[in-house]
Amino acid sequence: MGFGDRWKTWIYRCISTASILVLVNGVPTEEIPMAKGLRQGCSLSPLLFNLVGELLNLLLTKAVNLGLFNGFRIGTSEKSFLLSHLQFTDDLIIFCSATGPQIKKFRRVLRIFELVTGLKINGGKSKLMGINVDESDLKEWAASIGCKTGIFPSEYMGLPLGAKRNSVTLWDPVIEKVQGKLSGWKAASLSAAGRLVMILVGWWEECEQNTLDQLGYGMSANRKRGLGIPDLKIMNRALLGKWIWKFGVERDTWWKKIVCSRYNKEKEALTISNLNNHSASWIWRGVVSNFTKEDDVGGCLQSHMQFKIGRGMQSHFGMITGYTMFR
Repeated sequence: MGFGDRWKTWIYRCISTASILVLVNGVPTEEIPMAKGLRQGCSLSPLLFNLVGELLNLLLTKAVNLGLFNGFRIGTSEKSFLLSHLQFTDDLIIFCSATGPQIKKFRRVLRIFELVTGLKINGGKSKLMGINVDESDLKEWAASIGCKTGIFPSEYMGLPLGAKRNSVTLWDPVIEKVQGKLSGWKAASLSAAGRLVMILVGWWEECEQNTLDQLGYGMSANRKRGLGIPDLKIMNRALLGKWIWKFGVERDTWWKKIVCSRYNKEKEALTISNLNNHSASWIWRGVVSNFTKEDDVGGCLQSHMQFKIGRGMQSHFGMITGYTMFR
C-alpha cells in the first residue's frame, strides 16, 4: 500500500516486542512474549484491522475485474453500478450470480485471504442466501463451501434485511429487544440520570410507552417534556430528512451511486426530483415522501434547503437564448 520501510519497521517492532503478564492471586507472573495477536486495548489495533480489511476489499475487487465472479449490476443504462461486496467492521456481504462455479470461485478468493493473513473465515457464522433459487441447490452450494443457508427476510446488524414492505410485524424483533433490555431494570433502583440512560429508541408509540412504563411515568406530555424525552416521530423524520441533504452533498459514495443507477440519474444530481415512483423500494419512497409531504415537518425541511455555488469546479453552465442556466 505504499508505506515506507521505516514505517513498516516501526509497526513490526511495536508488535514483535510486545509482552504480557498474568496476575495469579494478585501476584504478577514473569513477562510472556506474544506469539501472535495484539494486546488488549492496543492503539494499533484499529489501524491494522483497517489495513487487513482493505486487503480483502482489494482481493475481491480484483477478482471481479478479472471476471472470476460477476457481482450484482444495478441499473440497465450506462449509469449502471456494479456491486460485488459490502464491508462493515468484521462483517462481509458478497453478491454473485446464483451458480455453483461462481460461489466456489469467491470462496477461493477468501481462501487466498486466509493464507495471506493467517485469519480464518468462520463458516459456522456464515450464511448463503439466495433470491429465486431452488432450496436444494442452495444447500448443495453451501455444503461445497462449508457454510450454512439462510432465508429472507433476515437480520443484518440487528436490523431487518430483505423485507418486501414495511409493517409493524417487521419490527417485532426490535421491540422485543427493547423490552428485554428494559425489563431487567427497576426504576426505583436508578437515579433520574440513570433512568434516562436506559431509554432506548424503538418503534414509535409502543416502544415509547414501554420506556416510560419502565421509568415509572405515564404518557403525560408534561412529564415527558420534564424528562427530556424527544418525540420519536419527529426524530425519525429529521433523520430521514438528513438523507436528502446527504444525497446533495455526497457525490462519490456507493449508496448514492446505487440510487442514481437504480433511477437513471446523474451521480452529480443535487435533488430528488423524479426519484419517487411506483417501482421504488418502500424504504426510498419513505425517504422521499418524508421530504415532499405537505405538513409542518415537510415544509420545514423544504424551506431550509438552499443551493449555493462554492468554488464552481463542479458547476456546469450553458447559454440558451440569452438566459444562463446552471446546475
